[in-house]
Amino acid sequence: MSLRTREALILQSIRDLYDAVLDPDIGSRGFESLCRVVDGKHSIFFTEDVQAHRLRYFTAWGVGSDYVRRLAKGVEAKLHSPSKLTLSPGRVRLGQSLWLDQPYRNSAYYNEVVRPDGGYDGLVAVPFRKSRHSSFLVVGRMQGQPDFTEADARSIQPIISHLTNATQIRLRLEEAEFVSKQVHRAFDLLDLGVFILDADLRPGFLNKYAENLIRNPDGLSLSRGTLRAQTVQVTNALHRAVNSAIELQLNRSRTEVDAMADAVLELEISGPSARPALIATVMPLGLENSERLLSPLARAIVFVRKPDKKPRLDPIKLGNILGLSPRQAALTALLAEGATLVQAAAALGVAFETARWHLRTIFERTGTHRQVDLVRLALQMAKAPTS
Repeated sequence: MSLRTREALILQSIRDLYDAVLDPDIGSRGFESLCRVVDGKHSIFFTEDVQAHRLRYFTAWGVGSDYVRRLAKGVEAKLHSPSKLTLSPGRVRLGQSLWLDQPYRNSAYYNEVVRPDGGYDGLVAVPFRKSRHSSFLVVGRMQGQPDFTEADARSIQPIISHLTNATQIRLRLEEAEFVSKQVHRAFDLLDLGVFILDADLRPGFLNKYAENLIRNPDGLSLSRGTLRAQTVQVTNALHRAVNSAIELQLNRSRTEVDAMADAVLELEISGPSARPALIATVMPLGLENSERLLSPLARAIVFVRKPDKKPRLDPIKLGNILGLSPRQAALTALLAEGATLVQAAAALGVAFETARWHLRTIFERTGTHRQVDLVRLALQMAKAPTS
């Protein structure tokens, strides 16, 4: 193979590996390109959650159809390849140079995972090894075929860093997706509707309660992708409230937005039935991502509840759990029950500025930064069993 041909294969392999790791539908095709660089007959690559002893990502090309089943069982049983445990991360090695110095062919890993396919010799690498995740790559040939050389190892060495980058990007994307699902699940547990809306009242997120409000409209509905109230007047009022919240977060610093609890706007949304009007509370979301190159559209969050579903919290229990003074606990309970800071201050008989001062102290004691976070925490703590 000429040098130019091999260089072209390396570049193609790098492109294919990024595609293969980041797009599960492409699968093993990228690793087929890797094998072509050194005339390999099969490849195996996987990442492992070393704490849970589970495969996080696996792809293979040219191996037996049941290899993944044996490998998964081997990982769960903590049967590790001796080479995987001793290889320096990022370095490609000849399998023979490692296995001749270790009882590889007598290991449980070889006999239970590799040997059923006939055994092989190959190029091996641990692209990365972290506290939580580790990876393992083999480009192999079956026994009896020509052995790999050090030149082969050097040929695929530049590819390893790209494989590491692609895999770690995928792991981060999966972690972000998992966290997003957890956040969605947390919102779904709330006994009120949660809408995240842009300036045109287009929803970017609805929890299950909000979806039910839309599915059985009695005051709110979706029309051509935008949130609508029963009347034009109420829709316009909601539109103004959402845009006021968005304008606030665009024109103020993050700290100022978090402190602007008085920016909460509350609307009544009546439906065609004789039921009590829904209560919509509109709040700014903050300034996350506002300085990013590709910042998303600014949005506001709208909580919608039914008056007869208004939560009732015990301030004494709340104060004991969160370590708040009686006045702070009472203020937190009122906010969690849906009152604005203005309404809560009036109910407690204190000045608005005094209530704002109490709220900032509550943020510090509870480790929260926004009223929406405090409300969510208070609702969660209210359901906690009393010890």
